Amino acid sequence: MNKLLTLTFGIVFLTACSAQTKKTGIDIKDYYFPYSEFTKQKTYCYVNMNDTTEKSYWVMQTKIEGKDTLFCTTILDTKKQKSEDLIEKVTENGTQIQKYNLFKPEDNQFTAECKIIESSVFNWNVNQDEIITWKVEFPEFVSKQTIEMTKNRTFLSIDKINNTVSFEDKMHMVLKSSDQKFEYKLETLYKKNIGLVSYKIIRDNAATKDFKLTEK
Repeated sequence: MNKLLTLTFGIVFLTACSAQTKKTGIDIKDYYFPYSEFTKQKTYCYVNMNDTTEKSYWVMQTKIEGKDTLFCTTILDTKKQKSEDLIEKVTENGTQIQKYNLFKPEDNQFTAECKIIESSVFNWNVNQDEIITWKVEFPEFVSKQTIEMTKNRTFLSIDKINNTVSFEDKMHMVLKSSDQKFEYKLETLYKKNIGLVSYKIIRDNAATKDFKLTEK
């Protein structure tokens, strides 16, 4: 399980949250990635400020299929090996995952296709201190046992001077049919008309990974 857990440290797309049916609260749509400008492929490069040799590349593109607007993201690690693939459908309330796969480091032939339990990635409207939840299940690469991952996200604040919004995400992973579990925290910051500009991965007894957008 530990090998697969290392994949999840970069799962921040995983800005994911539960769906809202009404347009209430604070409007943060303009703080998400400007997907309408991504008809041509764009790449964001994030660098870990605590170890600048570690990088994460997010390759993003918007595609139109019939009446659907799809926002496609491939996440690559430092060696530019694929670690995640996801497709989001843009709706009137936000974006929802249509497909999400994980890839084993050093061997992209090993793929874990996720079962989506909660599908929303980002809501256009949120409330102060609101907790929103995202959940998926996927097979562990070696044993094929099911891992359940839950993200409980709390909207913290909007800074209209610096044009940013911030969240705190509490991640919980459990190997089903066992008592093995793993927890960590994420702090994410989005900037208006840019999208995700920084994220911190905070774990017990491990160095914090402080990724910042350095190139786009």
